[in-house]
Amino acid sequence: LINAGNDILLGVNPYDYEIIEKAVLDGRIPMSRIDESAERVLALKEKIGLFDDNRQEYKMSEESKKNGRNRPENSREINHAPI
Repeated sequence: LINAGNDILLGVNPYDYEIIEKAVLDGRIPMSRIDESAERVLALKEKIGLFDDNRQEYKMSEESKKNGRNRPENSREINHAPI
């Protein structure tokens, strides 16, 4: 996954991180590759202002509003969600 070009791994098994760490320690994934991914992710976060103290609040797109996403009636409180 990492050598294939992924900078961020989402929804992976926590064990996968151990596999990646072992691959770095064994030299199968160069630490420079991990550094490149981290640099790209941090640069993008900087570019969109995630590190700014005065960053603007997320604004829902008109399409999301029209589709009813993020409406209270379409979501549940965490404490009411089924286990």
